[in-house]
Amino acid sequence: MFPKVLISAPTANAKNYCFHAWIENVMNFTYPNFEVRLFDNSIDSGKNAQYLNAEYKKLFNDNKFIAIHSKTDSLSSVIERMCVSHNLCRENTLNGGFEYLLHLETDVFPESDIIESLIYHNKEMIGAVYDRDNGKYRTSMLQKHIWSSPLNVTAFNFETGEELFAIDGTVKPYASIGLGCALIHKSVLQKISFRFIKNQNGHPDKYFSEDCFRNNIKIYADTSKYCRHDNQAWGIYGLDFK
Repeated sequence: MFPKVLISAPTANAKNYCFHAWIENVMNFTYPNFEVRLFDNSIDSGKNAQYLNAEYKKLFNDNKFIAIHSKTDSLSSVIERMCVSHNLCRENTLNGGFEYLLHLETDVFPESDIIESLIYHNKEMIGAVYDRDNGKYRTSMLQKHIWSSPLNVTAFNFETGEELFAIDGTVKPYASIGLGCALIHKSVLQKISFRFIKNQNGHPDKYFSEDCFRNNIKIYADTSKYCRHDNQAWGIYGLDFK
């Protein structure tokens, strides 16, 4: 019996530039037991969620794809809207009878066997590697701890080029792997929800990894799995993280 997996993530109309390619990639996944639920936090009274359902729901059998408006139009902070959407991913995993959440951002493109490959390692949280940022600042979304104490957990990105020594095809623990392509067992989500701190620029993935550390949950990366990340700079859309 294949464990039931929910593929889920926040999305918004700002990601529509690559959404068709993303959904085509997901439809090629070889794992036989998954559903897709996306939580749209566009400030548009649900119009983008309606558009995604009209365009893509018909491509899946048995209603296994749905985009749901996160109802965050009244929230001015992008980070807060994303946090609400992250927690809807969590709640739908726990309430929908899913064994795992594959948190897959809607601009990240893993290989077709990503789900079974990550499940095989039998970890509470494990993900694939992908790049972040742009130009000379582009680097892998892998972080290492540089300091930890009961009240403070600090992790830094690898320096550009330094990650070449870390990505060797093995499975190993990291301080953070982001949430671009992360397989999370339901037992982790039962202990930890997504959060942010008002008036700070830290995103929910930062605090999620810190909370995993505090709960003695190791975060692993399968460094043999490298995803394409078709990210665009947030500044293109005039977004304000504050």
